[in-house]
Amino acid sequence: MNTLLTLKWQPHGTEAEHLISLVSEHLDKRKKHLKDDTRNRDVLTAILAARGGPLEVRYSTLPKDVKEAVREAVECLCGPVLTQEKGTSTYALRPEFSPHGARFITKVVEGDGKRPLPTVTTTFGTIYRDGTHGEVPFERIALLGFVKPSLVRIVAPHRHWGMFVDSDPVPSRQWRDIEEVQAPHPSHEEIMGLVLDTAHLRGFVVHRYGEAGFLTNNPDGVGFILDEVLTRFTGKAGQKPLLNTTDIYGREHIRWGMKQ
Repeated sequence: MNTLLTLKWQPHGTEAEHLISLVSEHLDKRKKHLKDDTRNRDVLTAILAARGGPLEVRYSTLPKDVKEAVREAVECLCGPVLTQEKGTSTYALRPEFSPHGARFITKVVEGDGKRPLPTVTTTFGTIYRDGTHGEVPFERIALLGFVKPSLVRIVAPHRHWGMFVDSDPVPSRQWRDIEEVQAPHPSHEEIMGLVLDTAHLRGFVVHRYGEAGFLTNNPDGVGFILDEVLTRFTGKAGQKPLLNTTDIYGREHIRWGMKQ
């Protein structure tokens, strides 16, 4: 899984600050777009924070005011700091520039008045507090707040919503395997949002993960809340989607789906 370069990072601790200073020595500040030290620092921090795997640089997605600075910085760092895959815009940090002690954290996101989401910390030292942790494989997520998380995934969610919300036919009274439909269900995001909001009101440590998953400290509680939300949303009781829960040891647990 490639990490997309985004300017959302800042250093977290003295080791990260030292690493940025060390790497900045490789920049040729005679170049037109590398004369702004503040902008250089933001660019270097974004590059050094990409520590979970290959770094993909898409210049078309970068803000116009930093695009050329990123291009010139990458040109300077390619070789001494970065290695490049041949013929691509994908790079990797050399091992000496990816020490585990250097940590990076995403910038603060303006709150909406709700309870702040718990941070997500990875095994390679990056800390997410802006909800963008979906770019990290689950096995590389070390902590959710102060606990080790489980991943609760709804299997074939759009098929389930078609059965529960629209009364599409069900495969049987209970099922432990189900195929997804092609078209996304229009109620998907609303249902997922209701589950998240309800969990936060109940004091659960929960984050969205991917299209149909939740990182949580209480997988059984999230399953219970999901069933409760569906009852309120549809006005029908006894509807339970098929859930696949992965714990911190990588073991999978299936909860059968059901419609009474």
